[in-house]
Amino acid sequence: MKKVVISGYYGFDNVGDDAMVETFSTILKNKELDVTVLSKNPDKTKKQFNINAIDRSNPFKIMSEIKKSDILISGGGTLLQDITTVASIWYYLFIILLGIFLKKETYILFQGMGPINNKFNIWLTRKILSKVNYIVLRDNKSLEEMKRLEFDISRTIVATDLIFGLKVPEEKENTQLIKKYIQNYSNEKTYIGVSLRPWKNIRNEVNFARVLDKIANEHNAEIVFIPFHKSQDYAFTVKVIEKMETKNHLIYGEFLPSQVAGLMSLMSLNIGVRLHSLVFSTIANVPTIGISYDPKIDGFLQDIGMKAVSDYSKLNEEAILKEVGKIFNDKYDKKVFENTDSRKKIINEIMGDILDGKCK
Repeated sequence: MKKVVISGYYGFDNVGDDAMVETFSTILKNKELDVTVLSKNPDKTKKQFNINAIDRSNPFKIMSEIKKSDILISGGGTLLQDITTVASIWYYLFIILLGIFLKKETYILFQGMGPINNKFNIWLTRKILSKVNYIVLRDNKSLEEMKRLEFDISRTIVATDLIFGLKVPEEKENTQLIKKYIQNYSNEKTYIGVSLRPWKNIRNEVNFARVLDKIANEHNAEIVFIPFHKSQDYAFTVKVIEKMETKNHLIYGEFLPSQVAGLMSLMSLNIGVRLHSLVFSTIANVPTIGISYDPKIDGFLQDIGMKAVSDYSKLNEEAILKEVGKIFNDKYDKKVFENTDSRKKIINEIMGDILDGKCK
């Protein structure tokens, strides 16, 4: 049985990133492969996804696991960037380098790329990625970044975000779950899902509260907050709620990523800052509005034929209200949902080719 090791930002209580573990594990277990995930919280990852996991901070365990493996996968997410911390890009490059050094099939899959600004980091990333077997990017902006940095793109393709392969639960199951958190839930009411995040030192809690109150009043809707990253988003979301005047709900608990996508499928509209809240909404066939804080938001929206309605740092209330009005007047572009099945097919085809040794 082939052994696969997967490296990424896993086990940090981030719904979007853990959705990749759920998707990867489903695909790989269906292929009857032995899968190990490098996780911040291996015990929780094992329990959540019924999959083997080891501590991502233990270099001896990591080296031992990769040595025993046949394939190393780095992805998805935006792992190779240096705008958060320098340590982050060095960590992921070190894992990739281990795979190359130990002569394993090494793949960068369904990742965003950049921004990488430090000259040494650019040189190091360029050198290491030139040695991997194959690179699959999730959006065209990432390919543009690789070209800008003069990377070798001869073994690189653009596909889609891995989370398009996530299966959304049936409506009955989603309804049973949401009723545990929203008293008197009714499918005849209007609910708007909102997934926020803090970013740098920008203090816009008041701005978010004001625009969400206006949306709720104008459309007789109830706002439903769905934090994606527990350690970051929950506290920020509570600050926004404290400044709101309209009725709202906060859904917070231990969920599988697919269950979160199911909850979002019950909304009339989802407003997202987190990238994967936008992806979840799209795969759930629910209109979405994106607020951009990072090029990866613009890259995803561009690939599905949309644009961010506002920049995070300068929240454009008028533009947000106008876009919400268009959606409730049924004047949005439904073409964004047309490619969901084809994206899922692309993911399965790429994974099949890699596992069959066609991308060595």
